[in-house]
Amino acid sequence: MSGLNHANIRKAVLETTDDKSVIALVDKIYKDAGCPLLDLSVDAAQAVMNVNFLATVRLVNAVLPRMAKRGSGMLVTLGSLCGELGTPFSGLYNASKAALHAYTETLTLECRPLGIDILLISGGSVISNIANNQAKIYKMPQNSLYKDFTKQIVRRLYASQGNNAMPTAIFAEKVVRTILLPRPPTYLCVGGNTGMYYLLKWLPRTVALWILWKVMARP
Repeated sequence: MSGLNHANIRKAVLETTDDKSVIALVDKIYKDAGCPLLDLSVDAAQAVMNVNFLATVRLVNAVLPRMAKRGSGMLVTLGSLCGELGTPFSGLYNASKAALHAYTETLTLECRPLGIDILLISGGSVISNIANNQAKIYKMPQNSLYKDFTKQIVRRLYASQGNNAMPTAIFAEKVVRTILLPRPPTYLCVGGNTGMYYLLKWLPRTVALWILWKVMARP
């Protein structure tokens, strides 16, 4: 990687066979992603996009041509409700998932003549150590314009781990059951708080965003 010296390239050490290495890198990326957009650098944005979006593109480019030759196969991508309706203080994560959603939906159309099934999972709140670890290590930049919102930002980091969060085992079971259906759907919304998001998506966009801001930015 010595030749990768562009200012917009961030190098990181990752040993995919080492759980601690994977967790450390993911924690760092989520630490960069979980704060106001104006506090984030282009480097941070590229790191988040690399994990949440471009990694899928690389996988698709490597695997789908082989599925196409066989005339069958299935690709499952893990999106997020935040990719459909963004929440404040998690902008880069929202953007990366929105990109993944648009990319997956296009694949759904383009892979129809190839015999490949595509499933986009729009995940709600699911119990995970990632969010809790992110909240513990979050530090607001000294020059942040959002110092008065520190409490709200930290609360947003924990939001997906509230009482409505779906246990990981149940989430996995629902996903696997859907994948194994004789004719699986192209979209699955599963996890905690999905009902709330369903209602918000039916409201006028301006109203839905106003509600999200009032909920997330309350003192």
